[in-house]
Amino acid sequence: MNEKQILINLANKAAYKVKKTGRKVVMEPMTPSERRLVHAHLQNFKGVETHSEGEEPYRKIIVTSVR
Repeated sequence: MNEKQILINLANKAAYKVKKTGRKVVMEPMTPSERRLVHAHLQNFKGVETHSEGEEPYRKIIVTSVR
């Protein structure tokens, strides 16, 4: 499994957890290219939205429920 597939799997797990619990999920810090991949993948995932918080190199993706 390559790095891209691992990131997509992590993004899917976070999104399903948010949909199930209704609570936000804070993902581990990532590089800008990794965050871009996750944001792009989850933008088509219904019921969740993403944004980044923090300062480099500790910037994280926050996955939240869409109300």
